[in-house]
Amino acid sequence: MRTVKYAKYLPQFGWDPTVLTLVNEAYPPYALDRSLISELPEMVKIVRTKTLQIYENNGETSQQNQLRNRENLTDKLIRAIKHLLSKYIEYQDNAVLWLPYLIPNIIKLSKREDFDIIYSTSPSQWTHFGGYIAQKIYKKPWIMDFRDGWVGNQLFTPKSNMRKIFDRLLEKTYINNASFVISATPDIHHQFIQKYPERSSQFTTIMNGFDPSDFDGMRLNKPMQNCFQLNSFGNLGSIRPLTWFVQAIFELRKEGKITSDSFSVSLYGNTSDENRKIISPVDDLIFLRNQVPHREALSIMINSDALLLVTGVQERESVFTSKVFEYLYSKRPILALASQGDLQTMLAKSGNAIIVQPDSVTEIKNGLIMLMDHFQINQPIEIKMDQYVQSFDRKKLTGNLASIMDSLVIAR
Repeated sequence: MRTVKYAKYLPQFGWDPTVLTLVNEAYPPYALDRSLISELPEMVKIVRTKTLQIYENNGETSQQNQLRNRENLTDKLIRAIKHLLSKYIEYQDNAVLWLPYLIPNIIKLSKREDFDIIYSTSPSQWTHFGGYIAQKIYKKPWIMDFRDGWVGNQLFTPKSNMRKIFDRLLEKTYINNASFVISATPDIHHQFIQKYPERSSQFTTIMNGFDPSDFDGMRLNKPMQNCFQLNSFGNLGSIRPLTWFVQAIFELRKEGKITSDSFSVSLYGNTSDENRKIISPVDDLIFLRNQVPHREALSIMINSDALLLVTGVQERESVFTSKVFEYLYSKRPILALASQGDLQTMLAKSGNAIIVQPDSVTEIKNGLIMLMDHFQINQPIEIKMDQYVQSFDRKKLTGNLASIMDSLVIAR
């Protein structure tokens, strides 16, 4: 989403993007939202390449496994070969298998195009290897964009000390060669400053955001009803356990404060099997929904009574997804299960959220009761769209990126 929005708005700031990416077939079906491509202007060039990349069964849901089972014998044989290759590579981020196609296409593009800026975004970190190679070929400024951190990120779990040393070396090499490093969260930005203080002038943060045009033409069409509807959007993997949220729901029902006629939660997106098991005792109150196209998700969002934001107890970096900012723009009350950190600070500053600790059943119960009390007396919590929230407009954020690009070109 972040890169799509940059490509959408950069032409309005005088930049013509060429995007080097994978063929659609390289992505699992559940990871694609083909509707987003329609947002790009015709001038945006997209070059798609093949890959040897595979997708491990890493926290996949039963629904995703069913898609695997539909593969024919040839597909399964190819997958088995790729799986074997990944074992020998012994690199958890198997996007390294994109390199045999990525590098030749960078060389091919260099022979017919003269670019002014090189831009790479991660994860996967191997896209930065492509950016590094492109910088050496083109001799042009290179911007690295980190949607998640790298070494030090809680999701970075090296298989061996050798790999950890290898990644530290790669990270340092890339940072020292990049012209500018952009982080998607303050936490990632601060980590880089601590590790590479001598390069701090080349570091900045550009948060994710919302695109007001995505909401164009949408109307509130929620029918009058007595059932309070709390909706969540996005993936809920094992790093975001629903244990305490479900316990809060269970206790509220036991206390007679909610019933299946008065309260329901819908989780749109992929939910891990672990969380599915946690939900099972209250599956008449919490419903698992398939992932829906972006516009449909936004329509459901603005017609929700409230929105649920779930983060892990120790989660810091990866919580600033586009969803958070779309929640803010939707002007719906938010129940945020968020630990202390940048996300909690931002939500408190926006004034749009009831913030509770992810592992506090009491706080979660109190937050739900507050939301339902307002709903039952037909007095919604007033949400204001102040300048702080408006600063996360995708077009404005793309303007920040364009300013960095302009300055790098002028400085050459």
